[in-house]
Amino acid sequence: MERVRIEINGEVTEEEDVEVFVRDDKEERMREQLEREIELELKAEEIVETNDFTWRAVIIGVLVGGLTCFSNMYFGLQSGWISLGSLQSALIGFAVLKVVAASSLLQRPNLVSRALGMGPFGPKENVLLTSTAVATATMPLAGGFVGILPAIGLLTDEERGSVDKDQAWWALVLWSLALAFFGVFFAVPLRRQTILREKLKFPSGTATAHMIKVLHGQASDTLDSHKEFELLETDETVRGETMTASSRAPAVKLRRSAGAREDGASEDNLSPQQELEAEILDKHEGSVMEKAEWDRKWLVLYLTFAFSGGYVLIGYFIPVLLDMPVLSWVGFAVATEWVVGWAILGPIAQSAGWTSGPVNDWQTGARGWLLWISLCILLAESLMSLLVLVGSVAVRRFFNPAQRSEKEAEDIDPALPHQHVPQSWWISGLVVSSAICVAVLTPLYHLPIWQPLIAIVLALFVSVLAVRALGETDINPVSGVGKISQIVFALVAPKNIVSNLIAGAVAEAGALQADLKTGHLLKASPRAQFFGQLIGSFASIFFSVAAYLLYTHTYQVPGPKFPVPTAGVWVNMARMVNGEVEAHNVFPFCLVAGVLAGLLPVLSQAFPKWANYLPSGIGFAIGFYLTPNWTLPRVAGGLVNWLWLRRWPVARHNYMIIVASGFVLGEGTMSVVTALFMAAGIPPLF
Repeated sequence: MERVRIEINGEVTEEEDVEVFVRDDKEERMREQLEREIELELKAEEIVETNDFTWRAVIIGVLVGGLTCFSNMYFGLQSGWISLGSLQSALIGFAVLKVVAASSLLQRPNLVSRALGMGPFGPKENVLLTSTAVATATMPLAGGFVGILPAIGLLTDEERGSVDKDQAWWALVLWSLALAFFGVFFAVPLRRQTILREKLKFPSGTATAHMIKVLHGQASDTLDSHKEFELLETDETVRGETMTASSRAPAVKLRRSAGAREDGASEDNLSPQQELEAEILDKHEGSVMEKAEWDRKWLVLYLTFAFSGGYVLIGYFIPVLLDMPVLSWVGFAVATEWVVGWAILGPIAQSAGWTSGPVNDWQTGARGWLLWISLCILLAESLMSLLVLVGSVAVRRFFNPAQRSEKEAEDIDPALPHQHVPQSWWISGLVVSSAICVAVLTPLYHLPIWQPLIAIVLALFVSVLAVRALGETDINPVSGVGKISQIVFALVAPKNIVSNLIAGAVAEAGALQADLKTGHLLKASPRAQFFGQLIGSFASIFFSVAAYLLYTHTYQVPGPKFPVPTAGVWVNMARMVNGEVEAHNVFPFCLVAGVLAGLLPVLSQAFPKWANYLPSGIGFAIGFYLTPNWTLPRVAGGLVNWLWLRRWPVARHNYMIIVASGFVLGEGTMSVVTALFMAAGIPPLF
């Protein structure tokens, strides 16, 4: 037995049998501590389970979504691309709300905590936060701010008729109100079909759920590490040993092994005291390692945010930095679509006299000529992708009933009855939101009442295709579904370009559905998500209008800073389906490009093993309608990501989303600051 030195009233005694008393007392205290911690953990879980809806999650979700909304408006006006921001929202929301939830004001019952929500921040609350943020962030696309509204400004006076070229702020608010809500209501009945019956994958929603689980798996651990260390430190002090926190766990494990060998017993045959120590130490080690890992991730997020935002801020005062052709060789080596469009076809059209204006002119230049080819590629691949999707579903449904019955056996719904959205809610909401859409768009754009009604019916139909495509391929074909409505409206309202564009906008609004899978996987309340999406959609009306007015009043739109390429795509599509193609000798190129692009989805479906090696028709189309200065940085980012994956796959898996989020949020946030600088008349330094 060991001798233990104990000091009592200044006198040191050594007794062999004291060790038993000390160990028994310590073991009892440790067991009581574990029982208390387990009880706290169960109580915390109970709080998270019962608080499906909290105002603190909604408020933080609106703020995070508002920031992403400004960022989406910035990138959307530049390139036509936006991000739903579900991963970023879950990550940023976790960081913010974790601090808020830990504040003493929300830890004890009071008026504020009862109003906002109290207790620990759990995964279901994060789902609510993320759903609210995504609904707030996506209005730049769902409301047509990065495509349809600028497209109206590109129309000729004859095409536009009595519609104003520049919309007033109140008109933009009404426009957003007309498009904001019916997509949220229509998502409710799709949940049972796509999630519970067909069990579609929804890769992005699954990835978001996984990130939330990882975040809260580390953070929801309620064991108090400081108290655990106190218990262990007491034991070490009694033994007369001194150890640092970083070395204590390995040393205790070594002591356990040595002690077991001295007693002639195996490590598996430990005393209750040793098992208790091992349990606490293992739990603490995992907690410390996870905390250190997330500390590194937050640091990476801050650094990338600062680098990206700082570059934009410095570039405002020294504009030449933003115009430097960085990594052009990367673009020439990888961006084949840019090479084909801008290095081959564009110069051919210019030199052959098929274009008469400057290269960057949308109407008469090489840019406008290439836009028709890009449009045919987008149209062919989008429509063929939807056709292949519908065909595969039909084949599975009618020709393979065994697989269909196995696949569509309805899954158990984890949501409790009181967490469901009542049928009367979504039906009445769909009727009311559709009525608002008709009531607003009819006088605002001088349309017959039947045209918005047909557009809404089309939007509901194509939304089913869009959500199914999103669930199976993780690609939301908003471009394709908008083009379907434009084709139909060319037959319903021929030669009416404005109504054609409005129909496309309504279709896009109905096609944006998100977070159907995330809430299901984490057993969150569908009703809480529904409320969060409604609140986020309402808030997005004002965020989107503010962001759009800020950028369009500060910069020339379209212009060098914000070319708004998708506006040209919408206008040309409306003109093409109405028989107005003005580009010379472009039809043979459009025909070949459209046929090749249409074959790609068919080949991908027929030869799934080779799908990753087939080129992207959408990528080629983007390379045609975006000028090289916008595509090159994205190509460079893709190449860096590929090299990162090949060389350091584990680091890439852990940090890729963090790095990308920091870069996107940094540039998007600082773009707001620089726009305010320009609006205030603060000049560049050089």
